[in-house]
Amino acid sequence: SAGGLIGAISSPSGECSISSCSVKTSIKAKNDYVGGFVGWGDIDKDLNITDCNMESYVRGDKYVGGFVGIAKNIGILRLTGTNNIRNKNIAGNTSVGGIVGKIDDCKMNINGPTNILFGHNGITANKMYAGGVAGEAYDTQIYVSFVKYNEALTVSSDFCAGGIVGYLSNSTLLSNNYLTYVSGAKRAIPKKDQFDADFNGNVTGRNRIGGAVGFATNSNIKYIS
Repeated sequence: SAGGLIGAISSPSGECSISSCSVKTSIKAKNDYVGGFVGWGDIDKDLNITDCNMESYVRGDKYVGGFVGIAKNIGILRLTGTNNIRNKNIAGNTSVGGIVGKIDDCKMNINGPTNILFGHNGITANKMYAGGVAGEAYDTQIYVSFVKYNEALTVSSDFCAGGIVGYLSNSTLLSNNYLTYVSGAKRAIPKKDQFDADFNGNVTGRNRIGGAVGFATNSNIKYIS
């Protein structure tokens, strides 16, 4: 595992917090679990990220994220204050996300403005599971109403690419019924009976591609007014 601040966190005595941090160096690894701040987090406690900035490349094989490579068995992965991800590119082969590569058996609450600001290279999973927020999510509740995207955002994967989550399994995605962009523009997330949507940016791939979620199994998308 590799991280801009911490390679791995496991079994701390209390909740963990990262605040007022800025990482501007490239994070590159040949193996799995690579994050702008934390590569691997399995802590059975809350992990708080507040007023932080990530401003470079993050690259690895599997489980690659702008802030966290993999978040597992965490009480709540909570983003508060104002967080900015200005990565030039987040890339890997499997499970690549703007904030977290893979999230498993925990909640993710984005409670303050989180700006995902990418150029045209954006978020790339060469094989499967790429998402603007998370590459893949299992047994998870994700609250994303404070996320703002750059209009130039590109999310791409051969299999399962989504503007928010690439692959969503046994999980709930809580969101406004639109995506918000840093320019102030709002674009509707399509409902199940809609077949088109005004979506800025690009989500590309060969199979199971969606403006919000690439592929969902046993999951719900709930809109918050």
